[in-house]
Amino acid sequence: MNSSLVSIVLAALFLTGCANDIGREVEQERDTARTPPRAPLVYELAPNWEELVDLRSLAVPPRIQLRYATPRNIAGRPLYPADMPPLLRRPTANKLERANRMLQSSGRCLVVWDALRPVEVQSSLWEAVPDGNYVGDPHQGTSLHASGVAVDVTLCDLNGRLLPMPSDFDEFGPRSSTTYTGSDPRAGYNLRLLREAMIGAGFGDYHKEWWHFHDEDFDNGTSRYVVTAIMLGVSLP
Repeated sequence: MNSSLVSIVLAALFLTGCANDIGREVEQERDTARTPPRAPLVYELAPNWEELVDLRSLAVPPRIQLRYATPRNIAGRPLYPADMPPLLRRPTANKLERANRMLQSSGRCLVVWDALRPVEVQSSLWEAVPDGNYVGDPHQGTSLHASGVAVDVTLCDLNGRLLPMPSDFDEFGPRSSTTYTGSDPRAGYNLRLLREAMIGAGFGDYHKEWWHFHDEDFDNGTSRYVVTAIMLGVSLP
């Protein structure tokens, strides 16, 4: 092959590569045009957030085991400081105490796995598990936990021993459903007692997470009103 022919072949390959690059850029521009940019969600700071109640101060307090202060959660690392206070809005805290009173009459006590969750932590959870079935997308409206009107709970006996339940915390799948009964009749019985007490006290549930309950007196619009770690003076890990 003479030098002139080599030059022609190289030039053709160069032009083909440029054409391909231009084609890819045009297609990317078309994709961008078809997909409008997602506008950032503007949150509003929760009014009267100073009225949050530390659940340990209730007359009939629940046990506290904040799982996001440990690695035992879906993110696999602590998202709260070890001294994170368990907080809820006063009306929601009162309902939780009412449910706990009902349960204690049957020899059981509530254990709080999560309460108020600063909105920054909600973003960290979404980064770990970007699945809208189980974690609130912070671009679409955050979890009611960030407003102090939702709580994750399980049961223990009056000596603090955890009781059998359908699954562990943050175990997403069939076993986390409110309708799961499983092979252990004790788990189904304990779940029924938990739901009767919480719903009877004024909470709603989420069918994909048996441990999650939210105050029925707050609608989904409340999720725009959030509490931040800065507002609480909390330093996150």
